[in-house]
Amino acid sequence: KIFIAANFYNNEDILPNFREQLLELVQILGPENVYISIFENGSKDNTKLFLQTLQSTLNSIDIANTIIIDDTPKYYISRRIPYLANLRNRVLEPLLEQAEKGNHFDKVLFFNDIIWTVSDILTLLRTNGYSYDAACAMDFYWTFYDTFATRELPSPNISYPWPPTPYYPFFYDTTAQQQIYNGESVRVFSCWNGVVIMNAEPFVKHGIKFRALMPQDNELPFEASECCLIFSDFRKVGYDKVFINPNVKVCMNKFYMKCMDYYFSCHYYNKKSFFVLRYHSGFLRIPFLSLVQLLSFTYRTIFFSILQPSNTAIIILL
Repeated sequence: KIFIAANFYNNEDILPNFREQLLELVQILGPENVYISIFENGSKDNTKLFLQTLQSTLNSIDIANTIIIDDTPKYYISRRIPYLANLRNRVLEPLLEQAEKGNHFDKVLFFNDIIWTVSDILTLLRTNGYSYDAACAMDFYWTFYDTFATRELPSPNISYPWPPTPYYPFFYDTTAQQQIYNGESVRVFSCWNGVVIMNAEPFVKHGIKFRALMPQDNELPFEASECCLIFSDFRKVGYDKVFINPNVKVCMNKFYMKCMDYYFSCHYYNKKSFFVLRYHSGFLRIPFLSLVQLLSFTYRTIFFSILQPSNTAIIILL
Protein backbone atom coordinates (compact mmCIF):
# COMPACT_ATOMS: atom_id res chain seq x y z
CA LYS A 1 0.00 0.00 0.00
CA ILE A 2 1.26 3.44 -0.93
CA PHE A 3 0.77 6.79 0.77
CA ILE A 4 1.06 9.52 -1.88
CA ALA A 5 2.17 12.95 -0.63
CA ALA A 6 2.74 16.32 -2.29
CA ASN A 7 3.18 19.98 -1.37
CA PHE A 8 2.07 22.68 -3.79
CA TYR A 9 2.49 26.43 -4.09
CA ASN A 10 1.64 28.42 -7.24
CA ASN A 11 1.72 25.28 -9.38
CA GLU A 12 -1.19 25.71 -11.78
CA ASP A 13 1.09 24.99 -14.76
CA ILE A 14 2.00 21.46 -13.69
CA LEU A 15 -1.23 20.42 -11.96
CA PRO A 16 -3.09 19.26 -15.11
CA ASN A 17 -0.30 16.74 -15.70
CA PHE A 18 -0.29 15.79 -12.00
CA ARG A 19 -4.03 15.13 -12.03
CA GLU A 20 -4.00 13.09 -15.23
CA GLN A 21 -1.07 10.91 -14.21
CA LEU A 22 -2.26 10.55 -10.60
CA LEU A 23 -5.69 9.24 -11.57
CA GLU A 24 -4.12 6.73 -13.95
CA LEU A 25 -1.57 5.63 -11.35
CA VAL A 26 -4.27 5.10 -8.73
CA GLN A 27 -6.21 2.83 -11.06
CA ILE A 28 -3.09 0.74 -11.71
CA LEU A 29 -2.12 0.46 -8.04
CA GLY A 30 -5.72 -0.11 -6.97
CA PRO A 31 -7.85 2.55 -5.24
CA GLU A 32 -7.93 0.46 -2.07
CA ASN A 33 -4.11 0.49 -1.92
CA VAL A 34 -3.51 4.24 -1.92
CA TYR A 35 -4.07 7.32 0.20
CA ILE A 36 -3.46 10.80 -1.24
CA SER A 37 -2.32 13.66 0.98
CA ILE A 38 -1.73 17.16 -0.41
CA PHE A 39 -0.90 20.34 1.47
CA GLU A 40 -1.09 23.75 -0.22
CA ASN A 41 -0.66 27.18 1.28
CA GLY A 42 -0.44 30.74 0.09
CA SER A 43 -0.87 30.21 -3.65
CA LYS A 44 -1.79 33.30 -5.65
CA ASP A 45 -2.65 31.58 -8.93
CA ASN A 46 -5.35 28.95 -9.60
CA THR A 47 -3.67 26.18 -7.59
CA LYS A 48 -6.30 26.26 -4.82
CA LEU A 49 -9.19 26.00 -7.28
CA PHE A 50 -7.51 23.16 -9.14
CA LEU A 51 -6.92 21.18 -5.93
CA GLN A 52 -10.53 21.68 -4.86
CA THR A 53 -11.62 20.18 -8.19
CA LEU A 54 -9.15 17.33 -7.78
CA GLN A 55 -10.51 16.53 -4.33
CA SER A 56 -14.06 16.44 -5.68
CA THR A 57 -12.92 13.99 -8.34
CA LEU A 58 -11.14 11.77 -5.81
CA ASN A 59 -14.17 11.76 -3.52
CA SER A 60 -16.47 10.85 -6.39
CA ILE A 61 -14.44 7.72 -7.17
CA ASP A 62 -13.87 6.78 -3.50
CA ILE A 63 -10.14 7.49 -3.31
CA ALA A 64 -9.11 8.14 0.29
CA ASN A 65 -7.54 11.56 0.56
CA THR A 66 -6.70 14.59 2.63
CA ILE A 67 -6.22 17.82 0.69
CA ILE A 68 -5.56 20.86 2.85
CA ILE A 69 -5.88 24.27 1.24
CA ASP A 70 -4.41 26.83 3.60
CA ASP A 71 -4.72 30.60 3.18
CA THR A 72 -1.62 31.25 5.29
CA PRO A 73 0.79 33.11 3.01
CA LYS A 74 4.15 31.61 2.17
CA TYR A 75 6.41 33.16 4.77
CA TYR A 76 9.75 32.61 6.44
CA ILE A 77 11.95 35.22 8.09
CA SER A 78 15.50 34.25 7.25
CA ARG A 79 15.76 30.46 6.96
CA ARG A 80 13.87 28.49 4.34
CA ILE A 81 14.68 24.93 5.46
CA PRO A 82 12.82 24.92 8.83
CA TYR A 83 9.78 26.25 6.97
CA LEU A 84 9.96 23.54 4.29
CA ALA A 85 10.53 20.79 6.85
CA ASN A 86 7.35 21.84 8.64
CA LEU A 87 5.35 21.76 5.39
CA ARG A 88 6.57 18.26 4.58
CA ASN A 89 5.66 17.07 8.07
CA ARG A 90 2.19 18.57 7.70
CA VAL A 91 1.50 16.54 4.57
CA LEU A 92 2.59 13.33 6.36
CA GLU A 93 0.25 13.81 9.34
CA PRO A 94 -2.52 11.66 7.76
CA LEU A 95 0.01 8.80 7.46
CA LEU A 96 0.37 8.74 11.24
CA GLU A 97 -3.37 9.20 11.77
CA GLN A 98 -4.12 6.24 9.50
CA ALA A 99 -1.57 4.10 11.38
CA GLU A 100 -3.36 4.85 14.66
CA LYS A 101 -6.54 3.52 13.03
CA GLY A 102 -4.75 0.33 11.99
CA ASN A 103 -4.42 1.31 8.34
CA HIS A 104 -0.72 0.83 7.57
CA PHE A 105 1.16 1.72 4.40
CA ASP A 106 4.31 0.13 3.02
CA LYS A 107 5.67 3.07 1.04
CA VAL A 108 5.50 6.85 0.94
CA LEU A 109 5.55 8.28 -2.58
CA PHE A 110 6.53 11.93 -2.19
CA PHE A 111 6.26 14.39 -5.10
CA ASN A 112 7.77 17.80 -5.59
CA ASP A 113 6.22 20.13 -8.16
CA ILE A 114 7.40 18.26 -11.27
CA ILE A 115 6.19 16.88 -14.58
CA TRP A 116 6.06 13.07 -14.42
CA THR A 117 4.44 10.04 -16.01
CA VAL A 118 2.93 6.83 -14.69
CA SER A 119 5.72 4.81 -16.30
CA ASP A 120 8.24 6.90 -14.32
CA ILE A 121 6.67 5.81 -11.04
CA LEU A 122 6.28 2.17 -12.04
CA THR A 123 9.97 2.11 -13.01
CA LEU A 124 10.90 3.79 -9.74
CA LEU A 125 8.92 1.20 -7.77
CA ARG A 126 10.99 -1.58 -9.36
CA THR A 127 14.33 0.00 -8.37
CA ASN A 128 16.97 -2.55 -7.30
CA GLY A 129 14.51 -5.40 -7.64
CA TYR A 130 12.11 -3.73 -5.18
CA SER A 131 14.82 -3.89 -2.48
CA TYR A 132 15.33 -0.39 -1.06
CA ASP A 133 14.43 1.93 1.79
CA ALA A 134 14.28 4.85 -0.61
CA ALA A 135 14.43 5.21 -4.38
CA CYS A 136 14.82 8.58 -6.09
CA ALA A 137 14.44 9.76 -9.66
CA MET A 138 16.79 12.27 -11.28
CA ASP A 139 15.43 15.78 -11.84
CA PHE A 140 16.74 18.12 -14.50
CA TYR A 141 16.77 21.85 -15.02
CA TRP A 142 19.16 21.81 -18.00
CA THR A 143 21.55 19.86 -15.78
CA PHE A 144 21.01 17.49 -12.84
CA TYR A 145 19.25 19.76 -10.38
CA ASP A 146 18.95 18.49 -6.81
CA THR A 147 22.59 18.32 -5.76
CA PHE A 148 21.61 20.13 -2.54
CA ALA A 149 19.83 17.03 -1.24
CA THR A 150 21.92 14.32 -2.91
CA ARG A 151 25.07 12.93 -1.31
CA GLU A 152 27.33 10.17 -2.57
CA LEU A 153 28.38 7.37 -0.26
CA PRO A 154 31.93 7.48 1.09
CA SER A 155 34.27 5.60 -1.25
CA PRO A 156 37.97 5.33 -2.11
CA ASN A 157 37.53 8.57 -4.05
CA ILE A 158 35.68 10.52 -1.34
CA SER A 159 36.07 10.03 2.40
CA TYR A 160 32.64 11.31 3.48
CA PRO A 161 29.20 11.96 1.91
CA TRP A 162 29.74 14.49 -0.85
CA PRO A 163 27.36 16.27 -3.24
CA PRO A 164 27.51 15.05 -6.85
CA THR A 165 28.19 17.23 -9.86
CA PRO A 166 25.32 18.56 -12.02
CA TYR A 167 27.07 17.19 -15.11
CA TYR A 168 27.15 13.70 -16.56
CA PRO A 169 28.11 11.17 -15.23
CA PHE A 170 27.14 13.06 -12.06
CA PHE A 171 29.20 11.13 -9.50
CA TYR A 172 32.86 11.31 -8.49
CA ASP A 173 33.06 7.65 -7.50
CA THR A 174 34.13 5.56 -10.49
CA THR A 175 31.85 2.63 -9.57
CA ALA A 176 28.86 4.97 -9.47
CA GLN A 177 29.92 6.44 -12.82
CA GLN A 178 29.97 2.97 -14.37
CA GLN A 179 26.51 2.25 -12.97
CA ILE A 180 25.25 5.44 -14.63
CA TYR A 181 26.76 4.34 -17.96
CA ASN A 182 24.99 0.99 -17.59
CA GLY A 183 21.64 2.49 -16.56
CA GLU A 184 21.88 0.78 -13.17
CA SER A 185 20.67 2.11 -9.84
CA VAL A 186 23.31 3.91 -7.78
CA ARG A 187 23.42 3.51 -4.02
CA VAL A 188 23.81 6.88 -2.29
CA PHE A 189 23.79 8.42 1.17
CA SER A 190 20.78 10.63 0.38
CA CYS A 191 18.69 11.91 -2.52
CA TRP A 192 15.35 13.48 -3.42
CA ASN A 193 15.36 14.66 -7.03
CA GLY A 194 11.75 15.61 -7.61
CA VAL A 195 10.12 12.34 -6.57
CA VAL A 196 11.09 9.66 -4.07
CA ILE A 197 9.59 6.41 -2.80
CA MET A 198 10.42 5.76 0.86
CA ASN A 199 9.84 3.00 3.35
CA ALA A 200 6.98 4.17 5.59
CA GLU A 201 8.27 2.40 8.72
CA PRO A 202 10.77 5.07 9.86
CA PHE A 203 7.95 7.62 10.01
CA VAL A 204 5.41 5.37 11.71
CA LYS A 205 7.50 3.08 13.93
CA HIS A 206 10.39 5.41 14.78
CA GLY A 207 8.81 8.85 14.66
CA ILE A 208 11.24 10.20 12.06
CA LYS A 209 10.31 13.68 10.85
CA PHE A 210 11.75 16.20 8.44
CA ARG A 211 13.96 18.70 10.23
CA ALA A 212 16.48 21.48 9.81
CA LEU A 213 19.86 21.98 11.39
CA MET A 214 19.44 23.91 14.65
CA PRO A 215 15.95 25.17 13.76
CA GLN A 216 15.89 27.49 16.78
CA ASP A 217 18.64 29.66 15.25
CA ASN A 218 17.52 32.47 12.97
CA GLU A 219 20.80 32.50 11.08
CA LEU A 220 23.43 29.89 10.26
CA PRO A 221 26.66 30.21 8.27
CA PHE A 222 25.63 27.04 6.40
CA GLU A 223 22.47 25.08 5.65
CA ALA A 224 21.45 21.49 4.93
CA SER A 225 18.43 20.26 3.00
CA GLU A 226 15.63 18.69 5.00
CA CYS A 227 15.55 16.07 2.23
CA CYS A 228 19.17 15.17 2.97
CA LEU A 229 18.83 15.16 6.76
CA ILE A 230 15.84 12.80 6.60
CA PHE A 231 18.09 10.04 5.26
CA SER A 232 20.72 10.70 7.89
CA ASP A 233 17.95 9.99 10.40
CA PHE A 234 16.79 6.94 8.42
CA ARG A 235 20.29 5.50 8.79
CA LYS A 236 20.29 6.00 12.54
CA VAL A 237 17.39 3.52 12.82
CA GLY A 238 18.76 1.03 10.29
CA TYR A 239 17.18 2.09 6.98
CA ASP A 240 20.19 2.74 4.76
CA LYS A 241 19.35 1.24 1.36
CA VAL A 242 18.95 4.48 -0.60
CA PHE A 243 19.21 4.46 -4.40
CA ILE A 244 19.03 6.80 -7.37
CA ASN A 245 17.42 5.23 -10.43
CA PRO A 246 18.93 7.01 -13.48
CA ASN A 247 16.24 5.53 -15.73
CA VAL A 248 13.64 7.83 -14.16
CA LYS A 249 14.08 11.43 -15.26
CA VAL A 250 11.66 14.20 -14.33
CA CYS A 251 11.56 17.93 -15.06
CA MET A 252 10.33 21.15 -13.52
CA ASN A 253 7.94 22.22 -16.26
CA LYS A 254 6.52 21.35 -19.68
CA PHE A 255 9.35 23.00 -21.59
CA TYR A 256 12.02 20.88 -19.98
CA MET A 257 9.88 17.78 -20.37
CA LYS A 258 9.80 18.42 -24.12
CA CYS A 259 13.57 18.66 -24.05
CA MET A 260 13.63 15.31 -22.29
CA ASP A 261 11.68 13.81 -25.20
CA TYR A 262 14.97 14.17 -27.06
CA TYR A 263 16.97 12.78 -24.19
CA PHE A 264 20.45 11.60 -25.02
CA SER A 265 22.84 9.78 -22.73
CA CYS A 266 26.49 10.67 -22.43
CA HIS A 267 29.38 8.23 -22.30
CA TYR A 268 32.24 9.74 -20.37
CA TYR A 269 35.73 9.42 -21.81
CA ASN A 270 37.98 12.17 -20.49
CA LYS A 271 37.08 14.34 -17.52
CA LYS A 272 38.67 17.48 -18.94
CA SER A 273 37.67 17.72 -22.55
CA PHE A 274 36.01 14.77 -24.25
CA PHE A 275 32.51 13.29 -24.30
CA VAL A 276 30.77 10.77 -26.53
CA LEU A 277 27.00 11.11 -26.83
CA ARG A 278 24.72 8.28 -27.92
CA TYR A 279 21.32 9.42 -29.03
CA HIS A 280 17.87 7.98 -29.62
CA SER A 281 16.37 7.67 -33.10
CA GLY A 282 14.43 10.91 -32.70
CA PHE A 283 17.47 12.92 -31.71
CA LEU A 284 18.17 14.42 -35.14
CA ARG A 285 14.83 16.20 -35.08
CA ILE A 286 16.58 18.80 -32.91
CA PRO A 287 17.94 21.57 -35.15
CA PHE A 288 21.72 21.59 -35.09
CA LEU A 289 21.86 25.18 -33.82
CA SER A 290 19.47 24.33 -30.96
CA LEU A 291 21.68 21.42 -29.97
CA VAL A 292 24.76 23.63 -29.88
CA GLN A 293 22.87 26.24 -27.85
CA LEU A 294 21.73 23.54 -25.42
CA LEU A 295 25.26 22.27 -24.93
CA SER A 296 26.60 25.79 -24.62
CA PHE A 297 24.68 26.32 -21.41
CA THR A 298 27.42 24.26 -19.80
CA TYR A 299 30.36 24.17 -22.17
CA ARG A 300 31.80 26.08 -25.13
CA THR A 301 31.58 23.68 -28.06
CA ILE A 302 34.44 23.80 -30.55
CA PHE A 303 33.87 20.65 -32.60
CA PHE A 304 30.92 18.46 -33.53
CA SER A 305 30.67 15.51 -35.88
CA ILE A 306 28.42 12.51 -36.54
CA LEU A 307 30.07 9.13 -36.94
CA GLN A 308 28.15 6.59 -39.02
CA PRO A 309 26.91 3.94 -38.72
CA SER A 310 27.34 3.87 -34.94
CA ASN A 311 24.95 6.77 -34.27
CA THR A 312 27.58 8.34 -32.04
CA ALA A 313 28.24 12.04 -31.81
CA ILE A 314 31.62 13.28 -30.61
CA ILE A 315 31.75 16.58 -28.79
CA ILE A 316 35.15 18.10 -28.03
CA LEU A 317 34.79 20.74 -25.36
CA LEU A 318 36.96 23.40 -23.76
